[in-house]
Amino acid sequence: EDTVLSNLVLLMKMLCVEEPPISKVLEAGIVPVLCYILTSEAHDENAMLEATWCCTNLCVGSSAEVRLVTPVVPILVAHLSGHHPVLREQALSCLGIVYNRFSSPMLNVIVN
Repeated sequence: EDTVLSNLVLLMKMLCVEEPPISKVLEAGIVPVLCYILTSEAHDENAMLEATWCCTNLCVGSSAEVRLVTPVVPILVAHLSGHHPVLREQALSCLGIVYNRFSSPMLNVIVN
């Protein structure tokens, strides 16, 4: 768990620079990993929160890049009814970014 959290913190730092390497991170296949972390009971709230922050930062990329992050949308929606207020808040922030990009097509996914 410490290794997962440490790697997520490193990823966050990579994504928080002025010109983050979003396409390279996505090409490396990070979205399924983030989905796994967000759905696995093996990971604690801190790892899930960092994973959600990573998703949020990935969603500031181009529309094509944001589309690659959308598999995480249903998982983030599920976290909106979770017991961790900070995780709920960050999930909502990420969903808001996705919704603003794709209000019509993603509305059904977010609402349902």
